[in-house]
Amino acid sequence: MLSDLRTYVLSQYDPSIRAAQIVLLGSSFVLVLFLTGPDFANPYYLFGIVAVVAAILSSIAILIGDRWT
Repeated sequence: MLSDLRTYVLSQYDPSIRAAQIVLLGSSFVLVLFLTGPDFANPYYLFGIVAVVAAILSSIAILIGDRWT
């Protein structure tokens, strides 16, 4: 079952490199804005940091993965 799921996900995977670059640049800008006024006691701030870092890491993974294919 796991191999069927993996096959399905890989067949649907068609990243746009231009979109990954735009997400990377936008998320980096937002991360800089987040880090200029940290408020670690606010749960929304922490969620925002995690979401932006996840967007940056996924964009980097897409861009690196494209270089290897």
